[in-house]
Amino acid sequence: MATKKEKGLQVVRFNGRKYFVLGKWMYNENSKLGAGGFGAVYKGLEVPLEGQTLKDEYVAIKHVEIQEGIKNTVNNIELESVRQEIVTLQQLDHPNIVQLIDVKKNKDNVYMVMEFCQHGDLEQFFNRKKESPNPKKLTELEIRFYFSQIIEAFKYLRSKNLIHRDIKPQNILVKNDVWKVADFGFAKKTTSNELTDFYGTLATLAPQVMLQNYNHKCDIYSLGATLYWILYNQFPYKETNQKRLLEQMEKNPVKCPKEPHYSEELKNIVERMLIFDQNDRIDWEEIFQSKIFKQKHILETGQLNVINIINYDDLKENLDKKVELWKGLNIDEIDQDTLEKAENKVQQQIQQIDDKAKISDTVFRLQKRVEFEKGKGIFLRRVFERVGHYSVNGRVIFQKHIHIIKDLLTITRYGLYKYQRMCIKHIIDRLSSQQKQFDFTDQDWSYIIKSKQVPQIFLNGLQSDIGYISLDDKEMNKVAKKYQDIEIPKQIKDIITPIFWSNDYTYNVDFLVQLLLIIKLLIQHLYPELEKYKYANLQSSLNISDTLYLVDDLLIVLNLDNVFEWNESDIINFNTFLQQHQEGKTSQQVSENSEEAQKQFEIFNQVNNRVKLAYEIFLKERDQRKIIQ
Repeated sequence: MATKKEKGLQVVRFNGRKYFVLGKWMYNENSKLGAGGFGAVYKGLEVPLEGQTLKDEYVAIKHVEIQEGIKNTVNNIELESVRQEIVTLQQLDHPNIVQLIDVKKNKDNVYMVMEFCQHGDLEQFFNRKKESPNPKKLTELEIRFYFSQIIEAFKYLRSKNLIHRDIKPQNILVKNDVWKVADFGFAKKTTSNELTDFYGTLATLAPQVMLQNYNHKCDIYSLGATLYWILYNQFPYKETNQKRLLEQMEKNPVKCPKEPHYSEELKNIVERMLIFDQNDRIDWEEIFQSKIFKQKHILETGQLNVINIINYDDLKENLDKKVELWKGLNIDEIDQDTLEKAENKVQQQIQQIDDKAKISDTVFRLQKRVEFEKGKGIFLRRVFERVGHYSVNGRVIFQKHIHIIKDLLTITRYGLYKYQRMCIKHIIDRLSSQQKQFDFTDQDWSYIIKSKQVPQIFLNGLQSDIGYISLDDKEMNKVAKKYQDIEIPKQIKDIITPIFWSNDYTYNVDFLVQLLLIIKLLIQHLYPELEKYKYANLQSSLNISDTLYLVDDLLIVLNLDNVFEWNESDIINFNTFLQQHQEGKTSQQVSENSEEAQKQFEIFNQVNNRVKLAYEIFLKERDQRKIIQ
């Protein structure tokens, strides 16, 4: 394969076609799957090794051009949408949500390598059905079965307080017989009931979004409008003018047509999803509990040709019933040999199901452990960002040591960046091991090894995490080069060895010892401001709040494995922890006598007392190796 560079990417020719290479992936410009406002999507595949043929396994590569340095509204929205989609998808792992496999970035482009859904979006899926030689509409049971997969996806999203905000037929993709939610560019993680920003597509948009005062129930409306479209091949309202559309929505509540015929239960739930007033609209819990979208209920109601999700316990029970049925047959109607073969076959199936159930349970436990270990990296990312936003300029108390503090901040940020990557790589190395890991028994680990596909899913997600962290590679490499080339203060020079600046992200105790000593030195330089500054209320405390909250985070990093200690019966929810840890922490001024001001000042004092205690414990002379064990 001859190679060259074009558009900042390596280009190869394979079988006479030109491919752009993105790490282990490549795509041809003529393999475009579609295009939208923020870029194009191409059908990609894995780069073959020398002498190999192309594999018949595909990915979707979403290419977005970015114009760094250009400050305009369109470009800002585009960049924010791409960033939001990457950040959101890296948190998600669900069979009914399109998976983000990898992220690549250069100066002018971002490439998102995603799961390939060969049947396209719902619009394409239904158009192909119409155009087939024997066109056949989906039955109500089939629609309910497929749509229940989307409901499962939203059950998962709600557990993470995520709102999608742009559900429509084009953002639901089909892979084999599985429906998957896609396009999280407008997604938002929030528990707020008063959102005001305007996102979405008019045909499926909740009225409250147009009025710019909405909550998570906006997704219920959009799902209802999408389900209405699936049932009747049109949206609930045809009006395209926003003002007139709002008037129609309020005056003319949605009523499902009599034809084509669907059950009253299904029509009722659709109409309740499309109620104008969000307070009267059906809530999530009722949707999740509804038999209409319960797969077990759907299976009991009638026959389906395609069943991809089966409850192991139910299936085993049904097979046991078959054995009893065969045993009860009249011996004259069936010979003993046939009966024994049938029974043996069913028993083999039951054993396979038992094994699958054990594998499923073990993999679920592994998933919880992997998510826990990833959570440490998420926290490190938050501290990395806080260090990047902190500034010592204008603080008189720091003037004497301002240069060394700036150096310590930059070096600490680099160290946290490397520590994140080291955490993720350490998980990958352990998942790839044939030896038992994460305190699992030999038997449990053998189940995980048997389930080759599932650990690979974890590995793909972790590679995506590294891809996101790698967006800072260029900046951090400059930092490493700078501090290796210049003379640095003796206090820092005595701590750091070449291992600190290397791009080896294998778990390394010596690197961690050096990083923690650097963080300790930084805290010792920042702490005098907290010790000497006098404050009497929230307004005066704001002058040192950013220092306090930074030191608080850095002290947690010093004792990361003890603060975040694994306990399978009481697992830390990192999203909740980060939310609570951040709650009330602000540098923004509020009305001095307000309830919010009192709450913030109370939190400030709690953190201040915690920091003083931790400072006394962790910054006394001690063996730093004990801190990280």
